[in-house]
Amino acid sequence: MGELGLLLHFYLLLRLLADEAKIALRNVQLVTELQLTRYQRRQQTSMQGQISRLWTLHRRGEVSATGLLKNLGTKYKPCA
Repeated sequence: MGELGLLLHFYLLLRLLADEAKIALRNVQLVTELQLTRYQRRQQTSMQGQISRLWTLHRRGEVSATGLLKNLGTKYKPCA
């Protein structure tokens, strides 16, 4: 195999390594997105539990309608 053949194999290797790097980067992004999805799911479940608890207190008469709305307003306030 001459120099040209080695050079072609080298460029093929470079292309394959670049392709592998793209795949690895995409895998990292997917793992990060999955972790974000899990975090968001936990946060949403927690918030729904808090809201359910507030509604239960309101139905029992332990929290007034005004108190319920004030508490719900703090749960849904926009992020700064």
